[in-house]
Amino acid sequence: MKLWVWKLGLAALGGAFVACGSNAGSETAGSSMETENSIALSVRLADGTPAARMKIFVRPEGYLPGAEGASVDSTMNAKFNFETDDNGNVEFKSLEDGKYVVEARGESLKGIAKIDYKDQDSGMVQLDISVAKAGSVAGQVYLPEGVSSVSVGVEGMEYRVQTDTLGSFKFASLPAGELNMVAYVYDDSASGDDSKKLKNYGSISVDLAAGEQENVFIGDSAKMPKAFVFEDFENGVDDWYVNASKYASGDLDVVDAGNGRDGKVAHFVCENDSNAGWALMGKSLNGDVDMGELDSIVFWARAVKTKPEMEKTFVHFSFDVIADSAKGYKEGKAWGRIDIDSVWTRYVVNPDSLLEPDSLNTGGNIGWDAVKTHVNKLSIFGGTGGEFWIDDIEVYGMRRFVAVEPAEKKEK
Repeated sequence: MKLWVWKLGLAALGGAFVACGSNAGSETAGSSMETENSIALSVRLADGTPAARMKIFVRPEGYLPGAEGASVDSTMNAKFNFETDDNGNVEFKSLEDGKYVVEARGESLKGIAKIDYKDQDSGMVQLDISVAKAGSVAGQVYLPEGVSSVSVGVEGMEYRVQTDTLGSFKFASLPAGELNMVAYVYDDSASGDDSKKLKNYGSISVDLAAGEQENVFIGDSAKMPKAFVFEDFENGVDDWYVNASKYASGDLDVVDAGNGRDGKVAHFVCENDSNAGWALMGKSLNGDVDMGELDSIVFWARAVKTKPEMEKTFVHFSFDVIADSAKGYKEGKAWGRIDIDSVWTRYVVNPDSLLEPDSLNTGGNIGWDAVKTHVNKLSIFGGTGGEFWIDDIEVYGMRRFVAVEPAEKKEK
């Protein structure tokens, strides 16, 4: 990605700050802008044509969105927003001395530049940004015990997301370049000075290429909960099977993900014409697995309705015990309902989210405590029907599933 270029020939190296001061001169390459204590910015597409009506954001280097009072010195907290004209140009002034990040942002094209500004003498500083296709960053933050979620912000820019309870996050659209990401919690109500209101959980520098995705980890990786990928479907669905009751049906294959997601995914289509019917996609664990240490299971999914009258598309994620292989354990399952959106969404299943059993053990549900030490199958029931795409099933709290013989038989 092309960064800032001074008209006098000073090169802006990737990720470095360009010093702007009295020696910058006042040449403006034909610009009609004023020439007193100002910066003239020119934004261009990759082919050199003007990038008209691009949003321009100028923020101090240490700025963190949502934590303005604690991230930088209070004299540098001013936020400047502009827009390029039809020729891709804009002029801004009144910056305090200091280091800044400038972002040019369109619907799909973005670019950044960094500046070390010193307003020592009058004169025009001419700068250029070339915009390119945005990239994305996905990652995870180590969350200490008692911390359920933190913010992840990109320093010097207005990008912030919240992690889920496992510390996972994703920025779907970021400008290419060297980005510094910080995990933090800012409590404006905390007593004391601003520095005591900001709790930092780690940071990482990412060199993001245009149109690419980077995966990162923030914090103490040695303390990260154990985890493994149970299924990513890149090798197909041969290890999975489909089962259905009378008046129901299911079909399973592997397809390209699409809709903003890469790779292969499971494609499960099911119909159910009875309230008591069911259809599922399942995978055997080849024995009894003790999941007593399980933290959660995470997967990505999207769905569409197969019948207009359907109110919602949903699945039941199920931990199953089959009597024939459970060697005396009570047959049944523990499951939880998940409403599936029409766009790719990350879903988390943990023991606390599973349904409590009732006196009739409706649907075979005997509860987590009754199955957790000897699960031998994982299933995804298709609810009342629908078309589902499932991807990247991950397990947290365990390194792998190990099937073992029960130490002793339990009474039914």
